[in-house]
Amino acid sequence: MTDGPLPAMTAFSPNRPYLPAVDHIRVFAALLVVVYHSLLSFGLRQGGGTGDLFSNWPHTDNPLLAMLVEGHTGVGGFMVLSGFIFMQGTVGRDVNAGAFLRNRVLRIYPLYLTLLVFGACVHRADFALLPFLQSVVPLANFNGAADYGAFTPLSWAVAVEFQFYLLFPLLLRLLQTHGAGLFLRLILFLILLRAAAVLPGSNVVDLTYATIAGRLDEFLIGMLAGAWLARRADGGAAAGPWLIAALPLLIGVIFLFHRAGGWPAHGLWKIVWPDIEGLAWAGFILTWLGAARWLPGLLSRALAAVGRTSYSIYLLHIMVVGMLRNYLPQLASSSTRTTLLVIGLVVIPLVLAVAAFVYVTIEKPFMALRKRYTGAPIPT
Repeated sequence: MTDGPLPAMTAFSPNRPYLPAVDHIRVFAALLVVVYHSLLSFGLRQGGGTGDLFSNWPHTDNPLLAMLVEGHTGVGGFMVLSGFIFMQGTVGRDVNAGAFLRNRVLRIYPLYLTLLVFGACVHRADFALLPFLQSVVPLANFNGAADYGAFTPLSWAVAVEFQFYLLFPLLLRLLQTHGAGLFLRLILFLILLRAAAVLPGSNVVDLTYATIAGRLDEFLIGMLAGAWLARRADGGAAAGPWLIAALPLLIGVIFLFHRAGGWPAHGLWKIVWPDIEGLAWAGFILTWLGAARWLPGLLSRALAAVGRTSYSIYLLHIMVVGMLRNYLPQLASSSTRTTLLVIGLVVIPLVLAVAAFVYVTIEKPFMALRKRYTGAPIPT
């Protein structure tokens, strides 16, 4: 791919070189989230699948199963990946903030608004203008946003992502002007702010999971990783062999998180969890980009094709899982092994088919309208 004008209907960005390995990582992160929600939806909880999720959070001594139970970490992976991707093609260049935001709107809003408007039509009796506008802005990760059932459960993540988009041009200029040291100090400052909020009694789970106050660290870590890679002449190939350590490290970090109580756990240690999770994902991303070249071409292209539909996978999978649970309740099982087989043989293929159709129908035409937002090189 070049940095020149793109043919109509292309899925690739006009601002950075295409890295198939990035789409591989999108597949991995998206499927983690799909399996995570599917496990919970089909009843994998302590106490036989009943009761409040917080008090019945599933626990396991198996690190691989723990990775699936805590598959929400895929959201953290996406956020690190966002910061990482934007650095490819922007390091050492001026960025037109207006054009950048226009591209981001074209990328995420067509499908997001389709679901939001359709959800409002379905839930007409519950419609109110201010909650709808709050979700459009988007500030859907704050109380009062529109709740349209299966159409909007992940609006909060879109909101956090877009809040980062608003900050990215400024953050990029700060990084190019002041260097990585400023970002490290900013991350430390964010940790201190979270401590100041949590010590008097603020909800550490909500703060670190669903707000920019907890997620910005992961974007910054992604930007630092992306800047490191963009300046390497070898394109990160030397990092590839380290995958043998980076992937077990990611799994091990998530396993320790799970054994400490997992997603529902309240503890002061969670104020640094976004940074631990972000570093683990950054290590995996950097090493996979070097190792992905070992994959056979056909497998790499197939994974990349699925990865390009990851946004549709993310926004639509809960709707698909909910329909399966409601109309085929016999798929639910008290056996973890049976549940995983159902997810692998039924849920994931159906989610991928729906996402592929929606990607081609809704996402791809608008993505072809994106323009360049990178300008001439600037002193760094």
